Amino acid sequence: MKLEVLSAASKLNVICPYISFESNLDLTIHYVDMGDKVTFWGQIVFLENKGLLVDVKIYRPELLKTKDVINYEIARGICTKNKTVIFYHERDYSELPDYRTQVALSQGIVTLQFQPSESGKTCLTKSKLSHIRVGCPPWKSIIVSKKPSVCENFTFTIPRKYLRDKRHKGNKEVIFDIDKYGCPLQSHYTQDFHPQVEM
Repeated sequence: MKLEVLSAASKLNVICPYISFESNLDLTIHYVDMGDKVTFWGQIVFLENKGLLVDVKIYRPELLKTKDVINYEIARGICTKNKTVIFYHERDYSELPDYRTQVALSQGIVTLQFQPSESGKTCLTKSKLSHIRVGCPPWKSIIVSKKPSVCENFTFTIPRKYLRDKRHKGNKEVIFDIDKYGCPLQSHYTQDFHPQVEM
């Protein structure tokens, strides 16, 4: 089928404007958290004087900052253009009064696409696509590092007035899930509690 299409296109004098188009985009999801970065590149090779580019389309660009680097090389009438785009997450939320809202608004999925600035019916590779999930990746967790108390079966009571669901007649007894949350830390209300957090 591919051969037939190329054969028919050659009779119509329709040729692909570029020789090759490559990129490192793939369909896997990349995670970018605060301070992280991810780098993608696209390369187009074409005959001299065609003036082609690697176009980058970004959906939801407000979630990440970007830095572009373009390299150009020409040899014996063949031009090569490389475009590298670095995506990174860098925001200072410390001065904002609505911290939780701003953190929630700065999370989501960025979709990016690399494609040649000009294409044709005989071109084999037209565009590449990838996704970046902005925010805390699912495998990260916060661990408070302090010597835990001896693990026992713990229960605690939530007074009825603090419950959202008022269908309970009285206070709610909750069994602490040691398997899920680990051993609770022992602390007294009169002492300052300064947890050391490990990410």
